[in-house]
Amino acid sequence: MRRASRYAVSSVPAQEMPYLREYGLCMLIAVACVSMLGGCGSGAVPSEAQARQAAEGYLREFGDILDFQKTNGEPAEVFGSKLYIVHFRAATRLPDGYYWVKPGLRFPGQLDHSVEKRVSGRPSFNDAEVKPIPRGATDIVQGKVVFRATEKGWVFDRQQIVRLGYCEGVGAAACYQARGL
Repeated sequence: MRRASRYAVSSVPAQEMPYLREYGLCMLIAVACVSMLGGCGSGAVPSEAQARQAAEGYLREFGDILDFQKTNGEPAEVFGSKLYIVHFRAATRLPDGYYWVKPGLRFPGQLDHSVEKRVSGRPSFNDAEVKPIPRGATDIVQGKVVFRATEKGWVFDRQQIVRLGYCEGVGAAACYQARGL
């Protein structure tokens, strides 16, 4: 009866299985290659669907989302943290209660107008002009969603959204065009 070697995988002696060492080495190399390539697949950067999901919470406050388009993506690194920034544009259908507001006193970097939800159309102390927006108007926003790399993949970090205005009686594509996007 044969005695098993303490390094053998089975009851067959190791010297009778020379292929085992080469096979094990090949398997180790294959597993290492697959695990390195795992980061290069679809999870390498956040998808448009992930960006939409991150921005959706904010956009839903302004009605139904008609359109969401990723316009660009860029990797970044801040203080050693890897980030990925997804630029987008989106269109929503506004419900009742929104107003176009032109501020009287503007601060540096502030837009010359805003679209705001208000209880009434009365101007506040800093409003130069306030106009009601009809229900169903298409509101256009442009922004970016920032993701941060973690051990478990990309996680939502923050967003910046700029409301560019609205269009009456047209869809998202026509409103983008009217706004020069």
